[in-house]
Amino acid sequence: MHKSIGLFLLFTVLIACSSKQEKLLCNTWQVSDVRFNHIEKTLVQSDTIKGDEQRIRMMLIKEALMLNVYTFNADGTYKTGNAAATSGGKWEVSGNNIVFISAEKNTQEKKFQIEHLSVDSLILNMRNDQTTESVELLLTPIAP
Repeated sequence: MHKSIGLFLLFTVLIACSSKQEKLLCNTWQVSDVRFNHIEKTLVQSDTIKGDEQRIRMMLIKEALMLNVYTFNADGTYKTGNAAATSGGKWEVSGNNIVFISAEKNTQEKKFQIEHLSVDSLILNMRNDQTTESVELLLTPIAP
């Protein structure tokens, strides 16, 4: 009997944590900064031309990502994009990841690790999914 009550309480806590995380995500988020992971490994220090090319490429990636907005709806759908293009589909939380399931055919799921989630900030770790670099997106909610 005690084991059943303990399992029930554990299960309830796990569901409550998951739903709290999902409730925090249900918002529209604007990318407010982009951080490159392992930047010291990506910049070539010995070759000035390659190092400059890498810095320019990283600047262009950052500029493009800074335009993105992510909207997570309570019904499990999402919309992302900017003035140039948008996409959408379904989203779900799996462990410490957001899984994006695109509405487009022949598209595989993408997982972004949630580094931090609170009412006023979201940090997603993108590991070479959208870019050739591993980056963290810092997002802030857009006021309704």
